[in-house]
Amino acid sequence: MKILDILEQKEDQAIIKYLMSMVDKQNINSICDYGCGDGRILKKIKKKLPSGIKYTGIDFWSNEYSKKIMPEDEESISFIDNGSPEIDEFIENNHYGLVFSSFALHHFRLPVKELKRIECLVAPEGYLILIDMFRDFTDVEKIADNVFFFNSKMMMMALRGDYHRIPYTKEETCDLLLALDVEITDQKVVDVEITEKELAEFKTTVPEWYKIKAEKEYQDDVSNNRHPALMDVFKSVQQLSTDLINRYGTTPDSLLVTTAKKMI
Repeated sequence: MKILDILEQKEDQAIIKYLMSMVDKQNINSICDYGCGDGRILKKIKKKLPSGIKYTGIDFWSNEYSKKIMPEDEESISFIDNGSPEIDEFIENNHYGLVFSSFALHHFRLPVKELKRIECLVAPEGYLILIDMFRDFTDVEKIADNVFFFNSKMMMMALRGDYHRIPYTKEETCDLLLALDVEITDQKVVDVEITEKELAEFKTTVPEWYKIKAEKEYQDDVSNNRHPALMDVFKSVQQLSTDLINRYGTTPDSLLVTTAKKMI
C-alpha cells in the first residue's frame, strides 16, 4: 500500500476514534457528515456502532469528477446532494445529535454562511465537530510545509479560478464559531500516529509525488491555453516548492479538532 494511502487510513482512524468517543459518551443516535465526499467515514463508523443510528452524508457532486465519487444510499445511510433543489428544505427539517465536517472548512468561500447552514442541522444540545488540517505557521522548522501549502493550494488554485484557503488556526476557528449559537467544549491537535519507517517513506515519496503532480497541472494549463504570464508564474512557484521540499523536507499533517455544543 502506498504511504499516502496509509496516511489517509490513519487520518480516518484518528477521526473515527474521536467521533466514536463522542457517540458513546453522549448517547447519540443520529449522525451527519457535512462534506462527506465518497462517504467512507460514515461507512466505517456504521460498522463499529450498534444498529438504530441514522446516518446522512451531504456534499456537492455537481462536476464530472464529483459525480464519479457520489456514493449510493445504503441501509441507514442516506446521501444528499448539496446542490439539489430540495437541500434547503432538507436542512431545515432534519436535525442530528452529531454533525461533523472533516477537511471541508478551508474550502468554504463564505465560511460563516456555510457554518450557519451546518448549525441548522444540529439538534438542540447536539454537537458540531470541525476537523481540518493543523498548520503551525510559527514553527520555522515547518517552512517547507507552510510555503508548499500556500503555493500549491491557495495561490495556484486562486490563479486557476478555483478556491482553497490556508487552513484556519485554533484561534481563527474559535472566532468563526462566535457567529453560531454554540459553546466550544473542546479543541485539540491530534497527531496522526505513524512509524519511523512510514515517516521515512513519506519524506522520500512526497518530492516525487509533487514533481508528478506539478507536471500534470502544468500540462493541463498548457492545454487550457493559459496566459503566458500565468504560465511563467506557475513554473516559478512550482520550482520554489520543489526546492523547499528537497531542502527542508515535509511532514504529515496533524488534525485540528474543534467540538462545540449547540445551545437550546
